Amino acid sequence: MLNSSNTEFLLIGLSKQFAKIHNSSLNTTHSARNLGLIFDEHLTFSDQISLSSNLAITIFISFAVSVHT
Repeated sequence: MLNSSNTEFLLIGLSKQFAKIHNSSLNTTHSARNLGLIFDEHLTFSDQISLSSNLAITIFISFAVSVHT
């Protein structure tokens, strides 16, 4: 049994294909995390890249501050 509050449903495909799905009870999301990666509906990985970039900048700034103190 799925826990609906913890379940994400991500449709990947063309809008023409989405039109064939007539189930309005589906709660979709624009991105979902799986195996540590963030997948988005267009498979651009833009959310994953943004998260990784922000993390790298935070680590770099933290390192730079600790070196200068």
